[in-house]
Amino acid sequence: MQHFVWGILLFPLAGFVLNTLLTRLDNRAVSLIGPGSVLLAFICAGVTFAWLQGQSEATRHFNEVAWHWAVAGNFSLDFGLWLDPLSSTMTLMITGVGFLILLYSVGYMAGEDGYRRFFSQMDLFIFTMLLVVLADNYIWLLVGWAGVGLTSYLLIGFYYLRPSAVAAARKAFVMNVIGDWGIMVAIFIMYVTFGTTRYLGVFAQAHTLPVDGRVATALALFLLVGAVAKSAQLPLYTWLPDAMEGPTPVSALIHAATMVTAGVYLIARSYPIYEQSPFSLHVVALIGGIGALYAATMGLTNNDIKRVLAFSTMSQIAYMFAGVGVAVYSAGIFHLIEHAFFKALLFMGAGAVMHAMQDELNIQRMGGLRDKLPFVYWTFLIGVLAIIGTPLFSGFFSKEDVITSAYGRAVGGDAVGWIVWILLVLTAGLTALYMFRLFFVVFHGQPRDRELYDHAHGPSLPMKVPMAVLAVLSVIGGYLAFPGAYNLMESWLHAVFVLFPHGGPVIAPQPFSWVSLIATLLLTAIGVLVAWQVYYKRSPAPDRVSAAMPAVYNLVAHRYYVDEIYDALFVTPVKWGGRMLLRFFEADVVDGVVDGSAWLLRRFSGYARRIQTGYVRNYALGILFGAVLIMGYYVLGGR
Repeated sequence: MQHFVWGILLFPLAGFVLNTLLTRLDNRAVSLIGPGSVLLAFICAGVTFAWLQGQSEATRHFNEVAWHWAVAGNFSLDFGLWLDPLSSTMTLMITGVGFLILLYSVGYMAGEDGYRRFFSQMDLFIFTMLLVVLADNYIWLLVGWAGVGLTSYLLIGFYYLRPSAVAAARKAFVMNVIGDWGIMVAIFIMYVTFGTTRYLGVFAQAHTLPVDGRVATALALFLLVGAVAKSAQLPLYTWLPDAMEGPTPVSALIHAATMVTAGVYLIARSYPIYEQSPFSLHVVALIGGIGALYAATMGLTNNDIKRVLAFSTMSQIAYMFAGVGVAVYSAGIFHLIEHAFFKALLFMGAGAVMHAMQDELNIQRMGGLRDKLPFVYWTFLIGVLAIIGTPLFSGFFSKEDVITSAYGRAVGGDAVGWIVWILLVLTAGLTALYMFRLFFVVFHGQPRDRELYDHAHGPSLPMKVPMAVLAVLSVIGGYLAFPGAYNLMESWLHAVFVLFPHGGPVIAPQPFSWVSLIATLLLTAIGVLVAWQVYYKRSPAPDRVSAAMPAVYNLVAHRYYVDEIYDALFVTPVKWGGRMLLRFFEADVVDGVVDGSAWLLRRFSGYARRIQTGYVRNYALGILFGAVLIMGYYVLGGR
């Protein structure tokens, strides 16, 4: 079995090595190696998933230490893999959806410069993400974590001749490094406290920490810094919209199945630590609830098709944070899986629209594409119905699981639960509104740019096949659970979240609630009806709606001026400080020391040069004088 576990990790790495080193490969070979290596990893993930199914709950995990990487005193850094239902589920999702995105890329990236480089970097990105979910200790998780940040930098900046792409890549990298710092500090605390960074050692001792004590809370909050940065949550989210500068398949991979879900995985994986800090769980839940609503409002006013989906990603990841924040970890992971299906589908649909419209991003130049792109129309509609939580579509089951969990905390007496539940229900209505706004503006009405419309064309077969598969999964994928009847995802992950003891209060998944369901569906229906009235029937027209509240509209349209605030608080002072250091410290101190040393050496050399007269008698006199001094030293010293 260990060969299949290693195969999950190493096949994408092999794809990266082959596509990087074999420079004479033609595009056909690259197209086989790139997606093919990830497909082989998916097959290995399927085999290991089936093997875990056959194990008892107590033994439903696999751990193998491959080698001792380094030893320093009592510290030993070992490289090993950890497979359990949580990491197995993540590997299936990463490799399965990743393969579909790479297959889509064969058609989408055809004819692009850097075709081989693109697939090399995509394979490397998937390898680093798999390292995050398969590592058996926090140090190697951090290695994969940093690798995801590096490869996302390369992929977001794929069009490196475009200044906006380079700036977006740099911004994403800096934000992610902040998260890396948080995890590094947490690792230092772990080693000082537990003497190890391996999951088995840390989690087995975590319950000995005082509940809501300083160590448990510090550990949880520093890990949360890493999770917030990687998953683009408040306040470290501003890199996510700009990441749309990368190719659309990159957006699909980063936003659907991999990078932004890593923070949710980190919190779920570290549950023994978070169970010791209910305060930290409340912080996670509030970040999720507030972030969900906050991002949804920005989706209402943006006119960039990919950025609207980026804000929806932030909002949906916030739902997952709310799920793990109310300590129903299986609910957060369930929504993570379903989100991978419909969000990848939506990004592929957006990419197909862009392909048809000569890479146009502004939805206000689109319209009427239903007849031109019927396949894209219906698959995109399925994705929209799934993301808003339409009954019997996948998003309905997973979102209801999260919202019900928050409602259960609320009625159980948790005030934070009430706040989170209300925010999530309101977000459900806004999600329906901005997603159907996007859908109606792009596919319905009259064409707003006749030239672009006349040249629009449908996607190629390599693009259609993954979209069709994801459309089916967006319909049937949610039946892993059914409200009030069964929850296979909770049963499957139960073995993970009971393996290690904890000293915090025992929190069980919450029962189904008709009150929560009806409230959510009511707000969702209102959102759909408002979008229908404003953006389909255009009565009142969208311009009239925005003109009714110009101050609010401008605030949201400018994304609450957060980028400008960050520039004023952090970027501008750092640049000013750099200029001051350049002007005074660099010029006066550093250059002064260097120039002063040169001046002293020059003056000393000038005096020393006078000794070099060129007369032998002077040199002989000098030698004699030196000999007299030496003899005098020894004679006088002997006395």
